[in-house]
Amino acid sequence: MWSALPVHVVRETGAVFDTAPLVFYPGGVQKAFGREPRRLVRRAETGRIRIAVPTVCLFEVARLEERGRIRLRTSFDEWCDAIEGDAALLLLPLERRHAMGYSPASPAPST
Repeated sequence: MWSALPVHVVRETGAVFDTAPLVFYPGGVQKAFGREPRRLVRRAETGRIRIAVPTVCLFEVARLEERGRIRLRTSFDEWCDAIEGDAALLLLPLERRHAMGYSPASPAPST
């Protein structure tokens, strides 16, 4: 019976974080953001939208830390747990189809 199923509220995804804002976000260093990104972060933190985070950004952060370009305030595992557990963020999976078209031997992705 349909009424027995749980009802979930799905918030709109209002923005996508790339690697740079993702590095600054968990530490609360949104001063580095412009006016519009700060507004989007406030909307996400109050539950009105979610900010999408492509999983590949986690790899990029790991590489930046490994190369000494950034220094996280916690271990990488703890940092990832914070990203994954943040209700304002929506971690997007990385699938093979996302990479299609980026190899010279692969056909261009269809839209």
